[in-house]
Amino acid sequence: MSGFAVMSRAMLEHPELQGAERLVGWFKLVASAAFEPVTVAVNGAQMTLSGGQVYGTIKQFGSAFGWNDLSVNRFLKRLEMAGMISRCMVGRGVVVTILDRSTFAVDRFEGNGSGLIATATSPNRKRRPVFGRGRDTIPAAVRSAVRDRDGDKCRYCGCVDGPFEFDHVVPHSRGGLDTIANLVVACRACNSLKRAHTPQEMGWTL
Repeated sequence: MSGFAVMSRAMLEHPELQGAERLVGWFKLVASAAFEPVTVAVNGAQMTLSGGQVYGTIKQFGSAFGWNDLSVNRFLKRLEMAGMISRCMVGRGVVVTILDRSTFAVDRFEGNGSGLIATATSPNRKRRPVFGRGRDTIPAAVRSAVRDRDGDKCRYCGCVDGPFEFDHVVPHSRGGLDTIANLVVACRACNSLKRAHTPQEMGWTL
């Protein structure tokens, strides 16, 4: 993995990151997150992670952090409660989304005569959920009705941070219609993993 992981100095004073162990854990989490969309294999299927997302099992996170499973779960729970991440259970692992992308996304580099300064967007700016358009065949009124019903929340895993998309419960490729009853709001991770399957085939419930 190449690139830069930029962190605000304010993170040093964050109440959830006090102590070298937590700070290093957070930095490793941020540094391992995708900077731009990337496709990963999950249980034999392909899943697309968006910028700011990372997928792994608790044991994989533990191996990266040098922690046991309990410590990883507690750490992720604390970060989630503090509004720093969201978690979506997918298969045997979890998709972790860094909610404030400015903690790692470099907008540009500026020379100042003594080197380069990495500049990022304000760490206090909240990232609003992104909502994809979905298939062009879905009427605008149907998209609006589905979003009014489901809100900004994945119907499969329950995560509330985007990006979100419209998913056909019965896949479009298998005759599923562009109707309110056959469409749900889904996070991009779940939608890309589900592909041409039904929720029942994935073992998911609505």
